[in-house]
Amino acid sequence: MHGYVMENGNHTAVCSATGQWEGADLVCKEIDCGRPFWIPHTEMIWDKSTALGSRVYYRCIEGYYFNGDRNFSECTVSQKWENITGVCKVKTAISNVSVFNQTCVRWERSPGEGGLKVVYLFHIQGRRWHQKEIFHERLFNFTAAEEAPEMCLDLPVGTNYTVNIAIVFPEPSVPVTVMIHTAEEDRFSNVSVFNGTCLKWKRHVGRAGVEETYLFHIQGQQGYLEEFSHEVMINFTTEEENPEVCLPLHLDCNYTISITEGSTKFVLQIPIIPPAAEEELLSNVSIFNGTCVKWQRKASRAEVEETYTFHVLRQRWFQKEFSHEMTFDFTTAEANPEVCLELNSGTNYIVNITAASSTEISALITIAVQAEVKEVFSDMLIFNDTCLKWRRNIKRTDMEERYLFHIRGQRWYQQEFFHEMTFNLTTYKLTPEICLDLQPGTNYSVNISITALDLSVLVSMTTEITDPRFPEVKLVTLQSPAPLIRLWKVDDRNGPISFYQVIVLPSDWQSQFACNSLTAATFFSNATNAAGYVAAEFLAKDVADNMSITLGDRHYYGKFYNAPLKRGRDYCVVLRIISEWNKVKRQSCVVWAQLKNISPTLEPLIAVGLGSVASVCFILLLSFSAARFFLYRTVPVPPTTMAIGMSSNETVRLSSTQETERGGDHLIFHRD
Repeated sequence: MHGYVMENGNHTAVCSATGQWEGADLVCKEIDCGRPFWIPHTEMIWDKSTALGSRVYYRCIEGYYFNGDRNFSECTVSQKWENITGVCKVKTAISNVSVFNQTCVRWERSPGEGGLKVVYLFHIQGRRWHQKEIFHERLFNFTAAEEAPEMCLDLPVGTNYTVNIAIVFPEPSVPVTVMIHTAEEDRFSNVSVFNGTCLKWKRHVGRAGVEETYLFHIQGQQGYLEEFSHEVMINFTTEEENPEVCLPLHLDCNYTISITEGSTKFVLQIPIIPPAAEEELLSNVSIFNGTCVKWQRKASRAEVEETYTFHVLRQRWFQKEFSHEMTFDFTTAEANPEVCLELNSGTNYIVNITAASSTEISALITIAVQAEVKEVFSDMLIFNDTCLKWRRNIKRTDMEERYLFHIRGQRWYQQEFFHEMTFNLTTYKLTPEICLDLQPGTNYSVNISITALDLSVLVSMTTEITDPRFPEVKLVTLQSPAPLIRLWKVDDRNGPISFYQVIVLPSDWQSQFACNSLTAATFFSNATNAAGYVAAEFLAKDVADNMSITLGDRHYYGKFYNAPLKRGRDYCVVLRIISEWNKVKRQSCVVWAQLKNISPTLEPLIAVGLGSVASVCFILLLSFSAARFFLYRTVPVPPTTMAIGMSSNETVRLSSTQETERGGDHLIFHRD
């Protein structure tokens, strides 16, 4: 017998002399394969049956994927489960990429086996704003076992970089891209006057050792003349990081020196008033530590107190002219006085120092206080998924700040998707906040820059997915025991579509059904079938437009059994769309069909109908034969009398009505 094997005894019988079969004492037992074998990193989907033809399905746990021909094993006549050649391999992916310290990258990989060494491939391409071709390109591997690795890159300043990171071992992953902009350092700054007619300044570190040419445009004017009395232009070429140059200036003129850097065309103006020859109260004036000033006094006046008046003017990025900042006196007897000023970052200053003992003795210097990224963008915080908050430099809160936002969004699961925005934000707040209009289920790079300071910061943001869009289905009412319903795909607008599930509910449970319930309820897990079950599950990649499914066809779809529907019951069929991404799960549900009073199948009805017709015909034949026999035996009856007798007999009428509804045809027979 199918499903059984011989346990012991003799399976042959012999006919004996007594006329009876003897010798057969065969004992059979049902085929039992026992408990299925275990595959590492999987969970078993199994109805606990170990009989012939039973199946157990294996599903890889989170962080692993199945690599093989099939994911199930079946109990065979040899009382063993079939071998499965497939295995679950660790699944690796890169997420939550962020940039810190301007050139360092931090990311997370999907959790897997602890201590597993992962090899990453970095592909770096850098372009400068004034160049079309690639300025800097590198390709290298990086190995790390941490689940949140960090990598600091050696990137030249003043360059826009595209950094692609992908996993190449143990399994390749989809590459992620991050944009990095390395801030260009100051062109030249800290210009100061020394020895009355000499200038020195500081070039930015990135150009030290590179030959640079400066053009000096010197314009001198005597106090009582309106026109320039002394004008000259000089070229000066140097490779030094702290160049110095002494200019041919007259002692009786006030000068304006325009310095133009040849490579960048950056221009800086310096006013110079040469000191009187007979007084040397202010010589060798220089700037150190960014905001500090030191100078030398005349040796003959050493240890004699001298008072200096500081008059400080400032110019913000949005102002065309300098405005008054502060005035104070400083008294000292030192030969080399030093004063440190409290100046705001990101602002240009002109400092006029005058000796009280001789009002004609003064020095005029310019100080450009540069801001750093950590001063302008500190405590950067992402909240509510799409909002940003940061803290400004407290010294700049009395001025309006304008930020430029450049936002780019991409999706790995939707290659054609690209979302880009550019806009400005102006604020006085110490802790600005902004909520961005971002699409769900998207990786964004947000570049925030301050035009006035030429500083920027790059923030990586990942938005959560939202509920999938409702599928386009037309609610239908059916009576067929095996209705055919059709399915259309849903686009990945709110996140990647992962699964489609078909849920069968008793009609009286429809009002109590929650979309996030019955996520794993199979037909076998609920013996009473009172609360509904999942009849089928399809991977999104396997679903095509206008795909059909027949309810109750006794097939497995995924891990779910499409059980036959019970007759005489009302059902509600629900279609659930599931989206899973970045450890977030969302779903949407829609009522798909109403199944009313499930009728028996067509074949039994036809059989019953044909049987009824045959019975009626047989009864009519017997009645007609009996009547004729009686008439021949008795007095003949006129034809009219026989007709009346026939009409008085009980007549049987068989009518057939065909009703057609979407989902199936039914024959209904009436007897009256």
